Amino acid sequence: MAVKGIIVEIGGDTVGLQKALKDVNDRAKNVSSEMREVEKALKLDPTNVTLLAQKHELLSKQVAIAREKLDALKSVQGQVEEQFRSGKIGEEQYRAFQREVAIAESNVKKLDGKLADIEKTADNTAESTEDLSKNLDSAGKSGKNMGEDLEQSEGKMSKFGNAVKQIGTVALDVFKALGTAAVDAGKKIWSMSNDVASTGDAIDKTSQKIGISAEAYQEWGYVFERCGADVNNLQGGMKTLSSVITSAADGTKSAQEKLAAVGLTIDDLNGKSQDEQLSLVINRLQGMSAGAERTAAATKLLGKSATDMAAVLNTTAEDTQALKDEAHEYGMVMSNDAVAASATFEDSLSRMNNTVTGLKNNMIGELLPGVTLIMDGITDFIAGTGNGGQYLEEGIMSVIDTITAKIPQVTELLNMVLSSVAKSIPSVIQSMVSAVPDMLQAIMEALVSLVQAVSEQMTTLAPQLTTALMQMLQILTGNLPLLLQAGLQLVQGLVEGILEAIPAMVAELPKLVLSIVDFIIGSIPSIIQAGVDLLTALVE
Repeated sequence: MAVKGIIVEIGGDTVGLQKALKDVNDRAKNVSSEMREVEKALKLDPTNVTLLAQKHELLSKQVAIAREKLDALKSVQGQVEEQFRSGKIGEEQYRAFQREVAIAESNVKKLDGKLADIEKTADNTAESTEDLSKNLDSAGKSGKNMGEDLEQSEGKMSKFGNAVKQIGTVALDVFKALGTAAVDAGKKIWSMSNDVASTGDAIDKTSQKIGISAEAYQEWGYVFERCGADVNNLQGGMKTLSSVITSAADGTKSAQEKLAAVGLTIDDLNGKSQDEQLSLVINRLQGMSAGAERTAAATKLLGKSATDMAAVLNTTAEDTQALKDEAHEYGMVMSNDAVAASATFEDSLSRMNNTVTGLKNNMIGELLPGVTLIMDGITDFIAGTGNGGQYLEEGIMSVIDTITAKIPQVTELLNMVLSSVAKSIPSVIQSMVSAVPDMLQAIMEALVSLVQAVSEQMTTLAPQLTTALMQMLQILTGNLPLLLQAGLQLVQGLVEGILEAIPAMVAELPKLVLSIVDFIIGSIPSIIQAGVDLLTALVE
């Protein structure tokens, strides 16, 4: 954990944050170790009630420890933010602390979900045990009915041949579609995650520069945009305002007079966050009449930013709040947690990219001496000197030796990656399958809402529909003789066509049966290959 150098006060004692969290982290590791042993045993016996109870107890401990860590981090969050603003700790330490808070919050949510799952599993296990005797009774009755079902199935088997070809084609298409969809979905999810994370990271960095929270930055950003201004110009204004408030708190009379010009005292601002202080000052300026007096007061409190904020100050506090509410209502504001997670994602992505680049540079760098000898050899051949062959030989051998030495390292890396992917596939598939009921439930709820809406509209339109149907019936009644004559001609044509086609259909039956058999045999490799493609796509 990269929070070295952050000193906080906990329970009256001043300690390093990393040291303060050591006990919590140690306990978490011990419980995680016990959990791994229980989960190994559960893989062999997933319905073991004793093991499930042990897992539930350990999960409860993990949740308690995770919450304890989160509470400890949040209890010192204000101290860390103050140290960052005062310059006692750097941006890297501050960002590391933010990441630690975001990870702790995510861990609590994840463990809460796992605890709910294990409780649900335990309930289902009890129900399954209770239903076992009922299922055994039903099995006896099912066995008795099986003979009757087999007798009835003989007539249906003749229809099976016609359906096999269609089923094979559909199955093959489904496998291919699933593979393509899995890859496309993965790419789209990654692209969207990257875009959102980049946006959140930009919000995080800019809001920190200005000195307000991520949510407040986005709210004011929307207000400024609607007023034709740029919220990024607020950075200088916040710096000036913070200086005025600090000086007023220290007893500086001139600073207190600047606040008094908008009807505020230091007591009005003490105990409030920077977001609240900014909103309070802007609301007071909005309440003043436009003119030299308001311009002077705004300039003293917000510096040069006051000029850029003229359009915002010309609105009312109610209008400003309405715009902020509108930004939330239409989903334009990312939460502080989402912004922090975005910043963490960007940091992780940067580390991964740098690691991959470093690995590539190191591996290719070891090949460069051999490649250089090869180029020198080619140059000597062109120049006609006598060292070309020797350089080429040495260069090629150097490249071969380097690659040979790297093969075990690359093989080990690939084995680690493939092993990790293979272990994660069951849990990934299980997660995907477990999400299907919730998706279906949401779809069904949407369909029910749609049906209700259509029913309401149909009730409203019932008189018009009745009138239209009556008119249609009158038209049909007037043309009934013609319709009957056309119907009789249609039936007669169908009967004649069927009678004429029967001999040709009988003649084609042997060919049809052979085609079905050929298709089944020929489709087996394609279906197997489609299964392999699907598995590959899921791994990707």
